[in-house]
Amino acid sequence: MLTEYEQSQIAESIGVLEREIDSYGVNLGGKSLRHYLRLKLAIAPFEQFGVVLINSNNKVISVDTLFYGGVGEVAVNLRALAAHVLSSAATSVALFHNHPDIQYSASRQDVNLSKRVINSLRPFGVQCIDHFIVAGDIYSMAADSAYSHLFQSPEPVDQNVVANSAAQEMDL
Repeated sequence: MLTEYEQSQIAESIGVLEREIDSYGVNLGGKSLRHYLRLKLAIAPFEQFGVVLINSNNKVISVDTLFYGGVGEVAVNLRALAAHVLSSAATSVALFHNHPDIQYSASRQDVNLSKRVINSLRPFGVQCIDHFIVAGDIYSMAADSAYSHLFQSPEPVDQNVVANSAAQEMDL
């Protein structure tokens, strides 16, 4: 259990990192976002899943925890996630969640979830650029050669094709 002083120091550090991320945009190779996520999630006793929303100028729109779970898993509602992302005007996102059990790697479920999110956002022109896992330290799936191909930039999406396809599906 953290003391009141330790909690205030963490809160102050989170504030400094939030201001830095807001001022300078997001550099996923840099440390500010990683430190921020680590401070926010490292001591959480249960799994949490969220998204970093990023605009076309590579600036963070917001960092939002969307779903809360138990010790070993968190259920992610793709429809709610997509609605949240699309309502923000984000052009790219970075996913994040924590492993309270300190498992410092991506599980099969983490990889499958990343694929499902990537595939659900791609038709709308939103690129998923990473999936961070906080487990004591922070693990980047995009930096891991076994999974980096998932986060490669896809071919540009023709929005007219997307709109026509959606209209056909709704019989418009």
